[in-house]
Parts: sequence; C-alpha cells; structure tokens
Amino acid sequence: LAEAVSYGHEIGIQVWAWISINEDDHGWGLQSRFSRAHPEYRWVKRDGTVYRSQLSFAFPEVRDYRLAILREILEQYPVDGIFLDWLRTGDIRDNPQTDADGVADYGYERPLVESFAERYGVDPHSVPSGDARWVALRAAPVTEFVRAAEGLIHRARRDLPIAALVAHPWLYRGRMDPIDGNLAGMLLDVATWAREGLVDAVCPAGYYREGGDAARAHRALCEEVAGQVPVWLYQW
Repeated sequence: LAEAVSYGHEIGIQVWAWISINEDDHGWGLQSRFSRAHPEYRWVKRDGTVYRSQLSFAFPEVRDYRLAILREILEQYPVDGIFLDWLRTGDIRDNPQTDADGVADYGYERPLVESFAERYGVDPHSVPSGDARWVALRAAPVTEFVRAAEGLIHRARRDLPIAALVAHPWLYRGRMDPIDGNLAGMLLDVATWAREGLVDAVCPAGYYREGGDAARAHRALCEEVAGQVPVWLYQW
C-alpha cells in the first residue's frame, strides 16, 4: 500500500484504502489471529450454528479491533480516501447467510438476544427473522461502529472522504442466495449512515440476480439514501 500510494501520487492519481471491514476470512479458512483467539465473538445463526470466522459488532471488543485496523491505515499510509467494503463476509462454507426471504440469518449472538428479550419481553427466536424490531436491533451495533469509525477517521484527517460498498435489492451470495437489501439482508442501516453524514458516498455492489442491473441498483440506492450522499457505480 505504501508503494501504491507513493507511485500513485507521483503520477497524479488518488489511491484509496479498500478495507474489507466486515470479514475475518476471504473465501475459505483463512481466519485472522483475532478470530482464532476469540471464537466467542463470532456470528451465530438462528439455529445456533457458529460461523467459522465472521465477527459480530455486537461485542465492543470486535468494534475496537476493527477500529485498530483503521487506525493503523491512517497512521501509516497517506491514502486519499477510505472505502469500507461491507459485502465480503468470510468463509463461503457458512453460506447461505440469509433465509429463504433474503433476511440475515445471523445476529443471534448472546448480547443481541438478551437485549431484545429485555426490551420486548420475548426471545427473538420466537419472532420472524424479518421482524422490524429484531432487524433494527441487530443493525444497531454496526451503525455504532460506523459512527466511531467516522469520528476516528476525521479526527486523524478532517477532509478524508469515506465511501461504503453496500447491497441492493438484487444482490446475491454464493449460488444466487437472495439478500433482501441492506437493512434486512445485511443488517446495514445505510439510510441512517447517510442521514447522519457518516459516509460521503455509497456504492451498490455489481452482483445481480434476475431483474437487476447496474442502473436499477443505482436508482434503488439513490432512493435509500434520499439524495443525501452521492451514489457511485460499481463495475468489475
């Protein structure tokens, strides 16, 4: 990264740090040291299955760990922007990560289950995965992290832009497993991020099930953020 930034600046182009902030593996079995040391912080499915590497923002320790990654980038590399990739989520052997309706099938970690039971008087296993209250509660720790990340980044470099790679209604995983958008499908409250000014741009990922394409994904994300931040196009 240091060489890329140095050479990029030499020839007059920007170089951003693309950070897969939402995974501790990239594909198959490459767990981080942190995930190996702390399996108790991993995602849990509705049926109790624990993910192989994926870490939950419901734990303050995980949020601190992710912030430390950002801090290292900011302190060591004069990048021109931060691109937070929320699409990549660890070991593909844990797929599908959603139920038949495309709703996230994780987020059943102990702090979230206990918080829901305390607030609403019922076990979240007794309500549908797509229950709006349960979806919002599971998404809240991610937004808490994004607030902390924005603060960390802009304290270090006030004008450094932040963009996020996120979902859209036609996104899929693995063998076309459906994802019901950002909030229900990935527990990413992108509308709140935009409303609070936590990101400077968002980008819909370039993966489409039948009926989806780059134009539709772009329009859907523009509506989701209500014009409050720019929406990029993604092509690979």
